[in-house]
Amino acid sequence: MAVLNPTASATAPTGMNEPLGVLLRAAHRLARLGYPVFPVKGGDKAPATPHGFKDATVDSVRITALFRERHNLGVLPPARVLVLDCDSAQAASELEAQHPELRAAPKARTPRGGAHFWLRLPEGAKPIPTRAGALPQVDVRGFGKAYVVAPPSRRAD
Repeated sequence: MAVLNPTASATAPTGMNEPLGVLLRAAHRLARLGYPVFPVKGGDKAPATPHGFKDATVDSVRITALFRERHNLGVLPPARVLVLDCDSAQAASELEAQHPELRAAPKARTPRGGAHFWLRLPEGAKPIPTRAGALPQVDVRGFGKAYVVAPPSRRAD
């Protein structure tokens, strides 16, 4: 699976002041990699579409229409893809220490200093249920059932 951070920097999220074009390019890039995207309210994690993540798409015309206004970027990891969502830098460091193979996984830093580790399960692997608190300060997202907010999104504060 390709590196998922759609911005030039692998670790530094960009801000709400970024031009709409940066966000739109990121959305199109992720869609080309096979990741359905949808707008999330600027400075928030709430979907900005009537049907939430069910409106996620890889269709370039639809993406352009959905991102006419400045929003954050929601990504719906497809089947066989899960995201380990670490709430803090400490949680991410501890997880990497316990599982050194995660250092090779695509990773995006979150605005609060946590991290998203993007993992693809092998063919035939059973999906892992998405849930908050799977481990202390670690949520499991993905499998087409739970979304994450990706760079260049930014919190309002």
